[in-house]
Amino acid sequence: MSDQTMSSRERVLAALSRRVPDRVPRNIRLGPTLAEDVRRVIGTKDIDGHFGVDIRFAPFLVDHPKPDVTQFLGVLPEKASVNAWGGVSVQGGFYGLSRQMCPMRDFTDAGQLCKYPFPDFRPKIDEMRERVKAIHTAGLAAVSNYECGPYEQSCALRGQAEFLCDLVSNEDFAVALLDRITRIKCDIARAYVEAGVDVVWTGDDLGTQKQLVFSPATWRRFIRPCLLRIVSAIREASKTVLIAFHSCGHVEPLAGELADAGIQVLESVQPEANDVALLKREHGGRLAFWGTVGAQSVMPHGTPADVRDEVRRRIEAVGRGGGLMISPAHVLGPEVAARNVLAFFEAVEEFGRYGCI
Repeated sequence: MSDQTMSSRERVLAALSRRVPDRVPRNIRLGPTLAEDVRRVIGTKDIDGHFGVDIRFAPFLVDHPKPDVTQFLGVLPEKASVNAWGGVSVQGGFYGLSRQMCPMRDFTDAGQLCKYPFPDFRPKIDEMRERVKAIHTAGLAAVSNYECGPYEQSCALRGQAEFLCDLVSNEDFAVALLDRITRIKCDIARAYVEAGVDVVWTGDDLGTQKQLVFSPATWRRFIRPCLLRIVSAIREASKTVLIAFHSCGHVEPLAGELADAGIQVLESVQPEANDVALLKREHGGRLAFWGTVGAQSVMPHGTPADVRDEVRRRIEAVGRGGGLMISPAHVLGPEVAARNVLAFFEAVEEFGRYGCI
């Protein structure tokens, strides 16, 4: 560690490479309602700048027409929107939440995939590169927008219950769908590398609150090969870009295998579902950690003093020796009080300087 103060980019790259920076880098993601509450309290629209957030996200910029999925779903409801993959969201009335419609919900065999309008993305690399350049010029680390992996994308297209059944009783279809999606995810990852991001952020929600979604054997057979292809595509494009993997829920049983697959950063490290100190002890030699603060527990339900105490404990347990970018473990919703957001950053400032840890 240098005695000099690092730039945010230097700090993030050091921490996520499991080296010791000058202080623990920080990040937060706020839902729109909470973001407005926080802006009113701090008196500025620039939340990230006000709190010294060390990263900015670089979007995946493409030209792609929205596919027509009415042939699979029929007439869409009012207020429905269609994304580039053909997934349909129907807006609800509760804090902007929506329900999803899965265009492959009635598919039964792999042959039907030939008729599906999978996206043929044409990334706007020059525009993406300019966005990354602006982030770097500001001294910040550039992280790709989160790009879910083949398992999550399969669930979005097929429905989670349906796809989990496919893995057991319709393997040909499941493998064909995963393969088609993986090819596209590799292209997206390559585009981010070409644009110059510091971290490519992928992932799949592998855990429930108490256990894995499926057995480790099922993950190894169906999902791990897809991840290996994505990691390989990234490594063919760059030997140095960092690869972060998101998973909600309990992911402890697969943490070592994610590292074996080439993952360098584990995110979100949900403390309600994992022993984060155990993850650091057992895997801190190969994995850095991004997250660790309870978005289900202390942030919505604790006092500012509770938030302060949790931040201190996470930094002591996971930040020691480097390897931590501290953050709430997910996007924070309207149930979180603005004062707890302020308490989070105040605690990171108080406890996050190396020499104090």
